[in-house]
Amino acid sequence: MNPKKIACFLAGLVLCTLFYSGCGVKTVAPTPPPTATATAEQAPPTPTPKLTGTLTVYLERPYTDDYPVWLALKQFEAENPALTVDYCTPPIGDDPDGVREATIMQLETEIMSGGGPDVFLLGWRHSGIQPFPDMQKAMRNGSFLDCKALLAACGADVDGPDFWPGLMAAGQVDGGQYVVPLAFSIPVAVAAAATLERCGFDETAALQNTAAFYAALAQIYAETGEPSYNEVFQTTNMALPVLDYVAGQVNFSGDISRRMLTLDRENFTAAWNQGRENFKNEFNVDGSGNFACQEAARLAAGTRLLDANRADCQMETAWALADRGESITFLPVPNENGGSTAVVDNYAAINANTANPQAAAALLSYLLAEPQQSAAAWPGSMPTLAVRKSSLGAGLESVRQFYWNTWWYYPTEEEKQAYFNENGVALEELSDAEVAEQRKEYGAALAEADVATLARLCGGIDAVYLQNIWDHAVNIGTNADGDDLMNSLYDRYLYGEISLDELVNQIEPRLQLYLDE
Repeated sequence: MNPKKIACFLAGLVLCTLFYSGCGVKTVAPTPPPTATATAEQAPPTPTPKLTGTLTVYLERPYTDDYPVWLALKQFEAENPALTVDYCTPPIGDDPDGVREATIMQLETEIMSGGGPDVFLLGWRHSGIQPFPDMQKAMRNGSFLDCKALLAACGADVDGPDFWPGLMAAGQVDGGQYVVPLAFSIPVAVAAAATLERCGFDETAALQNTAAFYAALAQIYAETGEPSYNEVFQTTNMALPVLDYVAGQVNFSGDISRRMLTLDRENFTAAWNQGRENFKNEFNVDGSGNFACQEAARLAAGTRLLDANRADCQMETAWALADRGESITFLPVPNENGGSTAVVDNYAAINANTANPQAAAALLSYLLAEPQQSAAAWPGSMPTLAVRKSSLGAGLESVRQFYWNTWWYYPTEEEKQAYFNENGVALEELSDAEVAEQRKEYGAALAEADVATLARLCGGIDAVYLQNIWDHAVNIGTNADGDDLMNSLYDRYLYGEISLDELVNQIEPRLQLYLDE
């Protein structure tokens, strides 16, 4: 497995298993989330003009089975009975016959010839075959409609104060809104407050910039033996974009990039980082499979100083710490400027060829509105963060409640039959003790103070990207084994098989050619 994905994979292992094994059967709707801690003025109610005609929505298969975004779409349909909504859902998972690839190639042909779905709702990338592998290029090449004025007519002010810094601007070109972010993540560290205090972690010094942060972790390890675990790679966390689409410039061989790439390899091999193999071996140490609970215990006991990863990969550990009654500390993993770098994995766009732009914009505005944002109504399989400030805490709690109440804990006879019809095998039923054990992964709700801390970190965002260059966003070819060249070269660099100069010399000219295409 690609080392950059290990920790996120482990943290989300249960979630991903549920998606891929449970498609085609119903889930229990999330209970109403608690009132969000408002960090900005509430947006005015979204107008509901009468919508007619047909609207086709692209949505990946996992999210079409009563997942929160699906419930929101069904409610949108109910509120607009004169509008017919159809769905385009390519298959996912094992695809030996290439059905997914053929479906998406056909979709791309339709788009190029003036057709295709009206709206694209895109979340976590389920495979390398995507309709728009590079959203930056797609919103610059005429694929999407400028929907800013249309959204404003529906009551959604994308330049308004209740969106986190820079998020909406990430989907803009020359002032037009071509991609609409729905949720995002930032790199954060989670720790038990008592452990940080005991080890003398100096936040003021450590949070100045990336190098200072990792130097502080290394110093604490040297003095106390308290290891940290880091799964944040700085070429994703850099404030300086590796690919600057506006300037048409590649920033891969300059001083900043070289410093970050050097940190990546040092962090990957550092003793205080405890090693990837050790981390993987710790996954099932108590036999329960509830990694978040095990990690929370390690953080509370001080056998680990902190974990650093994407926020959406950290929430289960934070919930498990909250369930233990521990005081939680969230820290930003600072970029080279000392700010926070956000990556948008959940977004929407309107096809430039749509025949029903008003209905398409009304749907996007609906998903941006406070009730839907607080209900985590965006396409994604991880606890990402709501783009609307006032929805941050409620959105996270809604995701937690969704998994806490997942249908197969106590399925009805109809749900058991539906599972059998879909999968050809009977659903394995869980005992009360097994349900209780699995629910430990989703712990307890964050306290208001913890949500406020996360809000403070989000307020420090000073760079935002649509995807990162390593995750199906940049295709510079394959190696002799048919593997993605970008990722394979990066992995060889991290494992010390090639030097930094070799990495830069092989990747940078290919990135420039890619950017110039």
